[in-house]
Amino acid sequence: MAMYNPATINATSVSANVIDGEFRVPEMATHKGTRIITLHEAKGGLFPDRSWSANRWDNRTLPWEGIGKDVSHCLTTKEMAERSGVGFKIAKVHGYIEADLGNGVMNYLEMPNKAFFLRVDKSISPDGREVFKTFLLGDGSANMTPIENNDMLALCEQLRQMGFRYENAGIFDQGRITYVSMIWDDNRIVAEEKLNYYVVIVNSFDGSKPFGVYITPVRVVCKNTLALAIKKAERFWKIRHTRNAPFKVDEIRRGLEVLNYYRQGLESHINKAKLLTMDRDAVRGFVNTLFPINESMTQRVIANVERQRSEMLLRYDAPDLIDMEPSVWRVESMLTDYYSPNHVEPSRKTEGAKANAFKNSLGGNAELDRAMGILSNRYDLF
Repeated sequence: MAMYNPATINATSVSANVIDGEFRVPEMATHKGTRIITLHEAKGGLFPDRSWSANRWDNRTLPWEGIGKDVSHCLTTKEMAERSGVGFKIAKVHGYIEADLGNGVMNYLEMPNKAFFLRVDKSISPDGREVFKTFLLGDGSANMTPIENNDMLALCEQLRQMGFRYENAGIFDQGRITYVSMIWDDNRIVAEEKLNYYVVIVNSFDGSKPFGVYITPVRVVCKNTLALAIKKAERFWKIRHTRNAPFKVDEIRRGLEVLNYYRQGLESHINKAKLLTMDRDAVRGFVNTLFPINESMTQRVIANVERQRSEMLLRYDAPDLIDMEPSVWRVESMLTDYYSPNHVEPSRKTEGAKANAFKNSLGGNAELDRAMGILSNRYDLF
């Protein structure tokens, strides 16, 4: 048996133990209705103890929480745009380069096939004059026609009329990226699960992202975002900023009308995954597959892999999952919690850490996709 030092923390979680690197869960211990979590360190500290606060499970957030503006009280699209700042105008301008014509004579030549995109803010000075302030957002080919924020706001208004409510909105990098999140269903019950459905509309002017509309289902109890791919049902639409892009916005509007297809696909998947039994030994084997250990690894690498295994298995017995049946759905919930960037403290706490985590989450998560692919192959999920 490995040597260990127990560290006991009052928390709403589960007792756990490590014996020779294997995960064992004894009976739950309770004290005046409060579950006790006992983290036993083995092999130099397998469990995430000091980095996990006692109220860890209550700190999980949605990707856009802590950034942007709360616009949940806004009843109109105009009010939302004014509060969040997403309604600014865009100017497309030509670029010029300085050319030396000799004898100290300078000239400016237009850059062929090149355009620059500016954010233009208009205000009124105390003496009544119009004052314009500009920010360079990005550049692209002369054929590039940005999808303006008023197109995004028109789409938001259509969603509002369909029953969506505003949740959060904001801008990154002085307007290079703008986004609006809207909620559709409040506490929809699916196979005893409470789900909310959001859409996140993203626009960018720096070439980093296409115009996109992302469907984001969320497990209410733990704020896990379920970025799952469902057969024959897309959870996002993307279009690039091209000359005919404004016409494609109409295609997205029509596409949103089939949002029900994705919701029906996801809910059917949840019902199926809850009926597929996956016992604890199978879960341990699955986690070991995700984080393999081989003889060529150094002790330092092995210790890190063991910690990753333990962190994921700790989530399998999170308070919102501890009473759930041992099913594939419970494992999927464990995965979405583990791979959610907004559920993990960043290694470097910078001013823009939360914003960067949100922006990165829009592109999907390759590790989550890989884990879901392995699970799907074993259980024919999709």
